[in-house]
Amino acid sequence: MAIDRQILMGPDWVAKAAARSVPDPRARWMLRQPRDVRRSYALEVHGKPDEDRLAERWMLLQADEVRRSYVEHVLDKPGVKTRGKRAA
Repeated sequence: MAIDRQILMGPDWVAKAAARSVPDPRARWMLRQPRDVRRSYALEVHGKPDEDRLAERWMLLQADEVRRSYVEHVLDKPGVKTRGKRAA
């Protein structure tokens, strides 16, 4: 996911403004999450080696609300291709 770490960890208003200009539905979803969720992803996953595996692990460890939101806003959206890509 090509999101700048500073935007992920920034205030909600910055992330939400950035979400409007991001074409990737996974990135857009992440930018619309509360700051604590974005910060967790930035610290545990973003830019690390084996990022795809870490992103999958991260998503599986999230609260039901976060996982359900990802399914609803990314996986269940028509026309969104996620095959071969990991969550967030």
